Amino acid sequence: MTAGPVADPPNTAPESRSGLDPWTRAELPAPPVPKGLGWLGVVGPGVIVLGASIGGGEFLLGPAAFVRHGLSLLWVTAVAIFLQTVFNTELMRYTLATGEPAFTGFMRTRPSATLWAWVYAILYFLQVGWPAWAANAAGAAFFLFARRLAGPADAAAAVFVPPGTWLGAAVGFAGFDAARGTFDPLPRGADFFLLGALAAYSGAGGVINIVLSNWARDKGYGMGGRAGYIPAAVGGRRVNLAHSGFTFTPDAEAMRRWRGWWRIVRADQWGVFFAGALLGMALPALLYVTFLPRGADIRGLGISAALAEGVGARAGSLLAGVVAFLGVWLLFKTQLDILEGMVRAVTDILWTGSRRLRGWRGGDVRAVYYAVLAAVVLWGVVALRLAQPIVLLQVGANVGGAIFIVASLHLLYVNTRLLPPPLRPPRWRRAALVGMALFYGFFVALSLRTLL
Repeated sequence: MTAGPVADPPNTAPESRSGLDPWTRAELPAPPVPKGLGWLGVVGPGVIVLGASIGGGEFLLGPAAFVRHGLSLLWVTAVAIFLQTVFNTELMRYTLATGEPAFTGFMRTRPSATLWAWVYAILYFLQVGWPAWAANAAGAAFFLFARRLAGPADAAAAVFVPPGTWLGAAVGFAGFDAARGTFDPLPRGADFFLLGALAAYSGAGGVINIVLSNWARDKGYGMGGRAGYIPAAVGGRRVNLAHSGFTFTPDAEAMRRWRGWWRIVRADQWGVFFAGALLGMALPALLYVTFLPRGADIRGLGISAALAEGVGARAGSLLAGVVAFLGVWLLFKTQLDILEGMVRAVTDILWTGSRRLRGWRGGDVRAVYYAVLAAVVLWGVVALRLAQPIVLLQVGANVGGAIFIVASLHLLYVNTRLLPPPLRPPRWRRAALVGMALFYGFFVALSLRTLL
């Protein structure tokens, strides 16, 4: 038992040197011990981030790249998803240990919390502040009524995809082009602006990954159980959301509990996110390359409609309509998840960094959340008119790749400098974070070279 919350002296605690309040000492909550179907009740953040990512890489950028250049590019997806899974677990390491989202951890580094709050808020906006998913869903909706062009689905893959294409996808994860009988990891004449976007949005992408730690906090993982969460405005009870996190003494009992929480994180990320992201990228790719000719550039207003048109030509208008409907639903649902994640993250950044906002409306975080939501929705109405949806999506995805370069190294610094030594990542994980910065640096450099 602990005697009560005791804050480290300000100006001495490493986590308070950027201007934020220091952590409060508390006891690490005991983890659940799920068995059988009980695992369904403890996983969650991985499911949410997978759902938020499904419409970008899986149903838009992935198909555009694979139809144009072949399934040998699936190796990019495999590497990206592996690195993102390591990155995700390190995000959750910080949240388990402190109860804070990773954005707050970034704000705890020098030179100041305010600087990093502005940096990540701007990067968040530049990546996902564009309603590209909703706009692409509109193309699929148009097909339903006009019977011209719509969106993808993977449920019919086993029926329509020939065995040779399944084999092509399997060997494509190793960079082998089965159609040409050769290894072709970077096809000649490849569009690296498109490939950079594919690398970023294979899995989730940039800030979409980082907000995973906000959902882990709200799910009550580790010290997140002591921090509170952002409740619903309608029907949700008022909850006190801590603006600063916690720390615990890593004694024998605490480390036993820590290992229990880490077991849940592994199941959530490797069992749900990693496996789901690989399947989510491969299955739609199989359908697209089956129904559309290799080398076709399906980007433009009809990218989300190209599969439905191809299916309709070979399997009839009824199935094409089903595919179009699923495309509308998946892309629109993705837009909602992206919007909610953005609003949640910006709310947390503001809540942590502004004492004045924490006192607004009696300290009810729901007021901040829904004010941010209203502002983002109004901007989205304007942004719809700025460019074609796929262009906005590619721009945002490449920004996501750049964010991975910064955030992977920033997270490495936070987890190895601020967390107690027993909670810090092992060397192979540190190497993976550095490798992630190099991997995305490679694609961002090629993408910039293409544009310039």
